[in-house]
Amino acid sequence: MDKIQINSVDLTLHERHLTPNHFLVASSSLICLPAMLLILSAPHASSIQQPHFGHLCFLIIMSALSICRWADPNIIFRQLDSAFAKVFFIYYSTMTIATKPKKILALCCVSMIALCYQLSRFFRNRYPFKYWYVFHMGYHLLGIYCVTTLFYELHLLPPTNDCDVPSSLFSP
Repeated sequence: MDKIQINSVDLTLHERHLTPNHFLVASSSLICLPAMLLILSAPHASSIQQPHFGHLCFLIIMSALSICRWADPNIIFRQLDSAFAKVFFIYYSTMTIATKPKKILALCCVSMIALCYQLSRFFRNRYPFKYWYVFHMGYHLLGIYCVTTLFYELHLLPPTNDCDVPSSLFSP
């Protein structure tokens, strides 16, 4: 009789995040997108006179740390990125929920961001799914989208003609 063999779990699963990942470098670089849109939305003020100057610096530092973490995952970059990412998530999620009128939408977005992060950790550490980084990219992209559209209330794509402007649809 043939014995049924169960595939053994790869002991290096928890080390997957220790190799460079170019997809995560690319999605990390997009963390600068809200900062760039903030600068472009106020073209007459210099960067230092921006009302969100601290936020601009924080977004750029967060993006740089995340890029470094995924391009060269040494212990220093991993720890700095982890600490800044926690502060980033806590600050933007609590401030968005507390200060913006669309609280249910904000709660849903924060929940989806947290779910993507936890799924990436689960699949990276405990399950042999080699594309775990797709969930982490979702975490990056959802976070960027929510910070841009919910917190800063910036439009990712400007209206291209009169038909795209929401108020023009209901104008006489």
